[in-house]
Amino acid sequence: MVAAGHAARKAGAVSVPLNYRLTDDEAAYVIDNCDAEVIFIDSEFADLLQRIAPRTPRLHTVLVYDGQPLTGQRCAGPLLEAADPLPIGIDHPPLDTMIYTSGTTGKPKGAIRQPGGNPYQAQQMIAVYGVRPGDV
Repeated sequence: MVAAGHAARKAGAVSVPLNYRLTDDEAAYVIDNCDAEVIFIDSEFADLLQRIAPRTPRLHTVLVYDGQPLTGQRCAGPLLEAADPLPIGIDHPPLDTMIYTSGTTGKPKGAIRQPGGNPYQAQQMIAVYGVRPGDV
């Protein structure tokens, strides 16, 4: 998931991780609401994506990792094997990640997380936890 998220941002896309506990209705809502066109999933979720396909009309590519894709889906393995292992340069800043709220007051909402984080917040965390160079 980490590699897929970074790859999406380097490719100029917004990464939108999905909570594996979502129901069919919730997953369909998030996928459709964020205008997803491509999704990279573990094979255990292939059934879910097939069930909600009619409710995610903009989703045109389902890449299945670590298992067999179902009808209308593609196996991610050969694509990953054919990829150039060398790092790629980008001519734009990496894009954001969008995470969805739990929807406790209605439908879940997409919340943008800026790349790099908030430097002030990082300083406060270092101060609170006493982090020092060399800490693991």
